[in-house]
Amino acid sequence: MIGLIGAGKVGSSLARFFYEYYVHKSIDSLALSSVYSKHVTSANETISLLKKISCNQATACIPKVANSIAELVKNSDIIFVTVPDSVIPFVDEELSLLGKEALKDKLLVHCSGVLSAISALKKSSVLTDTVSLHPMLAFNSKETSIDSIQKAFFTLEGSNAGIQKIKTILNETGIEHTVLSNDASPDDLKAKYHLASVLVSNCVVGLFSMGQDLLCECGFSKEESLKALSPLFINNANNIIEQGVSHALTGPVLRNDAITVKKHMNGLNDNDIELYRLLSQKLYEISKNKNPQKDYNEIKKLLFSEDKK
Repeated sequence: MIGLIGAGKVGSSLARFFYEYYVHKSIDSLALSSVYSKHVTSANETISLLKKISCNQATACIPKVANSIAELVKNSDIIFVTVPDSVIPFVDEELSLLGKEALKDKLLVHCSGVLSAISALKKSSVLTDTVSLHPMLAFNSKETSIDSIQKAFFTLEGSNAGIQKIKTILNETGIEHTVLSNDASPDDLKAKYHLASVLVSNCVVGLFSMGQDLLCECGFSKEESLKALSPLFINNANNIIEQGVSHALTGPVLRNDAITVKKHMNGLNDNDIELYRLLSQKLYEISKNKNPQKDYNEIKKLLFSEDKK
């Protein structure tokens, strides 16, 4: 059975997902034993959300609110640690104090995007198998939709035995996933993986904000800038998803339009020019790969020059 330590957005949403598949798909491996949180009210809220899913089915086993981590571990085979990264060390400490016998044959799973299985659960990983399972999805509430979770891509890293157990669960629910692996250390691997997620989810917010600011300098209101940029943003995102990065790329760098790029750079302050230059250098590389016969020397000189403008 599965137990969850932490009843915030991630923990509650995953609990709802597991419980949905247990109740309506009869996947016994997703049965929940209990939920634990330092804030009992939060754990009770999660249980209330699960009761909505059960629809009063007599066969549905409603998990309990555990009074302690020790109680949850005793009644669970797989323990998900779904607390903020800063809290994981405290949970790790408490788990390790339970001892090897209490953790025997248990699997510990944390959901941090940037921490490896061992670095997050340093002490308890010595006593039992540990896995890092990260959904590439922004959880904006305790009721993140079941459909959103099912469509999200998950990544795994950790002990081989633990990974196989989690892969079985993911396969049963139809979730796409991969195991992170290369010659780098687990910590470096997770950091690079997490960076990729941040670039396309968080950093793009900064770029969008920069675009809004530039439009506001042209007389747009904040609301107008949002409305004006939204179709561009959404259509380009869809093109990337449907056609890939190379086919989605348009604009002055692809066209080798150095005159337009120069005008862009003249309208930016030093910090923004550097950002524009670095991003455009990436676009230059994509353009060269897309059009290997085209002469991009003019745009290359402009983008890779040490001169600010």
